[in-house]
Formats: sequence, structure tokens, C-alpha cells
Amino acid sequence: MNKLFVLIVCVVSLSARAEETKWFPGVIVLADGGLVMKGELALGDVLDVILFRDRNGLQVLPAHRIAEVRFYDHDSNINRHFISLLKSGPRRESNLYEVVLEGQVKVLRRRKGLLGKNRSDRYDYRYFVAKEDQLVRLKQFRNKIYPDLIRTNPEAIIGYQRSYKLNPNLASDAILLIGYFNALRSDRILTRNDLH
Repeated sequence: MNKLFVLIVCVVSLSARAEETKWFPGVIVLADGGLVMKGELALGDVLDVILFRDRNGLQVLPAHRIAEVRFYDHDSNINRHFISLLKSGPRRESNLYEVVLEGQVKVLRRRKGLLGKNRSDRYDYRYFVAKEDQLVRLKQFRNKIYPDLIRTNPEAIIGYQRSYKLNPNLASDAILLIGYFNALRSDRILTRNDLH
């Protein structure tokens, strides 16, 4: 009797959850061979999983099968871009990261767990900086990445930091410094107003 009750509760909660899933038209580039799949996408409740459906049916794609994912999130009015990176260390596994800032140096984020209705960009995600083969937490930007940025163009980077009184230990200021570094070859320079 107990097992039957648990089974009924699981089925009811899963069906209720399926109705809440938000689907977005988008594309997935698969890791093996770069095959592009167009259809509807949803972020799975489980980290590092993308739900994909098209006229052929529904697929659950884990991060190791994905190179990148792109879709327009109409609720947030933003184009979302996810990439899959292989985690270094003893447990070699792939993880999905959302690209927050594109460029030679990328700012990425990863969900901490299930997202509630009152999602917080600050508290529900872990932020990272990716430069070449290096992936570090945004908290480590000052010590691990910033010295490399200064070495490439010390006058410009230090001048920008001093002009806007930026502190590379603060996440928002670190993102501005990364954006400036990425924009040195273009016309678009990030300011604090761009973060709001």
C-alpha cells in the first residue's frame, strides 16, 4: 500500500511538472560531428540536461553530447547561449554553462540547483571566467585572470580601472573589466549602466 501511494504521488508530481516546463524554439549543436538540431528546447530540472523535442519526438540530451545551445527566452527578453565544457580533475564530466559575456574572455554561469519562481541571478548561480583553457570562479578573477589582462595592455586596462574606480575583487566591476578587455578591438565599451 505504501509503495502504491509513493508511486501515485510521483506520477502526479511529474505530470504537474511537465505542464510547467517552458519550451523555447532554438538550436542545439551536438558535440560529435557538430550536427545542428532545430526544435523546441527546455532546461531540465536536472543540471547539465537539455530537453529537446521536434516532430520525431522528445530527447533528453546530457551535457557530454552537446557542444552548444542557443534559444530566445521571451520571458526574460534575452538570447540564451549555453556551452558544454569538460571539467578537469579526477572525475572527467561535462557541464553546461550559460554564456553571460562573450569574447576572448567569457563570463559564464551555472545553476546551483533547482530554480524557484523568484529566480535570483545573484544567488541561484555560480559565476565563472573562461580564458583559453582556464576556467575559474569569478571570485578568483583578481588573482588568476586579471594579471593576464593587465599584461596584454597595461595602460588601457589600468587607465579604465582608475577612470571608473573599479575594484577587480567585486563581481560587477570584474565583469566591466572583462567587457572592456574584450571590447578593446571594437567600439563597444561597457559601463556600469549596462549592468542594470
